[in-house]
Amino acid sequence: MRALRRRGDDGSLPLAMLVVIVGFGLGALTATTTLRGALDTNGAVVRSSALLAARSGLTSALASLRAAESTGNIGAISALPCTTGSAAQVSGALSGKDGSYATTIWYLKSDPAQQSDAWVKANGVTCAAQLLVTPRWAYVVAVGSSAGATYMRTLIGIYQFKLRAVGNMPGGQIRVYRTAAATQDYCLTGDGPAVGTPVTMSVCATNTDGTTVDKQKFGYMSDLTIKLMTADPTLYPNGLCVQAGAKEAFGQQLKLQDCGLATSISQQWKFDGYSNFQGTDKGLIPNLVCWNIVTASQTIVLNDTSGNLNHDYTHRCAAVTMTNYQSWNVTGDAGAGAAGPDSGQLVNFKQFGKCLDFNFSGVNTWAFPCKQSLSIQYPDLGDVWNEVWTLPGYGTKGLVYVTKTDGTKVCMKAPVSGTSKVTMVTCPASASVATAAFIWWARGGKATVYDEKYRIEGTGSWAGQCLAPLPAAGNPVQADWVGLTTCSGDYLQKWNADPPVSTSGLASVIEK
Repeated sequence: MRALRRRGDDGSLPLAMLVVIVGFGLGALTATTTLRGALDTNGAVVRSSALLAARSGLTSALASLRAAESTGNIGAISALPCTTGSAAQVSGALSGKDGSYATTIWYLKSDPAQQSDAWVKANGVTCAAQLLVTPRWAYVVAVGSSAGATYMRTLIGIYQFKLRAVGNMPGGQIRVYRTAAATQDYCLTGDGPAVGTPVTMSVCATNTDGTTVDKQKFGYMSDLTIKLMTADPTLYPNGLCVQAGAKEAFGQQLKLQDCGLATSISQQWKFDGYSNFQGTDKGLIPNLVCWNIVTASQTIVLNDTSGNLNHDYTHRCAAVTMTNYQSWNVTGDAGAGAAGPDSGQLVNFKQFGKCLDFNFSGVNTWAFPCKQSLSIQYPDLGDVWNEVWTLPGYGTKGLVYVTKTDGTKVCMKAPVSGTSKVTMVTCPASASVATAAFIWWARGGKATVYDEKYRIEGTGSWAGQCLAPLPAAGNPVQADWVGLTTCSGDYLQKWNADPPVSTSGLASVIEK
């Protein structure tokens, strides 16, 4: 029997209910998806805000570092952002309350690239004065926060300083000449540094990492002052310099005094052709007094060219014989004084206190402590002629020579097969008739990559060979012989070089 259907019962009500249920479900799903999208968009915005804040932190720190180093001298240490512990030195907020940043700068003597955070904190300081020398690198950590600190992002960058006044000159030892009978080296020393502290001699010493101990870390500055590089800059913002009397005379003792705001003539010292440190008169000419060690007390007093100190003419200044009381050896990291491009001298970039020097008692060249001319306009060529070089224009090839006081030109010649030391011989008539052994490529700053810049390269069969000191060649006391080695990026092969600095200022920026 067929079931009877009630009137109007055509199945539409269940269908309608099904549609309503599905509609509610789709609506809820759409609402959830929309909400999730809104949340994702908002999250992206605040994460971007945090990143923007971190970038602003790097930019602000970079501006502070550049402002400090723009003074171009070691006094800039006091201008570098400073803090205690790992607190931020640079902080600020984005406009519109969109986020904020806090940036901590770690100052280091060594390159932090490829090093861990732990290494940076163990070897760096957050106040440059604590490093006791001018920092070479800054490790910049910028933490950016979104509004309300919902998100935080961290950017890290490395900054390489280009303070040219110290350049490659962290400070080093000034040693007295070591005679054949000596069993150890003695160095200029500033114990417990303060104004009026006597400058004495003590056994040369280094720290466990091979760096010079603080009391023996001196710099031979471009203004011819000799500065203790480790004096506390908060106590002595101008530094402590070696000085005798305000008007120098024999018998006066060397002491540390406040470096003058303007260069004081009584603090200028000329390293001369006798390896003496002479005083100066009006900053233009030597005044014929020089440093002399008093052996019994290891103090240093001024003698003169008559040997009035102890009435001993054999101990006079400007004596030809090298001695262990008046002859000095400035190490490569103590600085080149005023030597450099302006004086016509070639300063080695790695051995920064050494200049290319024609050993006129022989036929070779060596990297010898840079001698000083007190006036660029009126150079005292009797002392420095054998360190004043004529080169072809940078980026070109030609003869490299010194000119004797009688006008004779002596040219540098590439070594014969089987030897590495260059020699000095009378120049050929011109570069056009010279053999390849006399022709050198002076690269200067003209090369496209830094490794090739500032090199002096051989030509012909010597192509690919670069002029450099030879530390392993059986060296004299004060110098390294100079010869040819295979060209590379070694700083020993660079002469009168500027430090390598990235164009952006910050390198190796990463997100942590």
